[in-house]
Amino acid sequence: MVVVGGPGDEGWGEELRRIGGDVIDLTNRTTVRETAAVLARCSLFCGSDSGPMHLAAAVGVPIVEVSCHPVSGDDLHPNSPKRFGPWGVPNRVVQPEAPKDDCAAGCRFEVPHCILNIRVDSVIGAIESLMVEKGRRQWADRCIPDRLSS
Repeated sequence: MVVVGGPGDEGWGEELRRIGGDVIDLTNRTTVRETAAVLARCSLFCGSDSGPMHLAAAVGVPIVEVSCHPVSGDDLHPNSPKRFGPWGVPNRVVQPEAPKDDCAAGCRFEVPHCILNIRVDSVIGAIESLMVEKGRRQWADRCIPDRLSS
């Protein structure tokens, strides 16, 4: 697993290492061009609506977007994956089924909020579904730690 990101994203690699698996942590260590080159060698991108997600789509990598935007939210909201989601590649978008608090149109918080309503097994299911579609089921079986899928 490769972790990419910019300033402030350091530490995610260590968090992922704790739950299992080999992690290459490149957060805040690569240029945009280098990040695109790294992502081009990946089988799948799983993450939020971010620069790296759009870079992954640009280099043809299948995407699983984990969105903070509730399913019932406004399609024109800035966080809506229907407005700014992955484009041009096979993808799955995982969203909260319902908003928290006053976030009916879309999540209004700068910190994790509505996204906390997404279950890990929903993300794993989206990854497995996309890998099966791409003929890579065995890859999904090897790469998803057992403790996450139970």
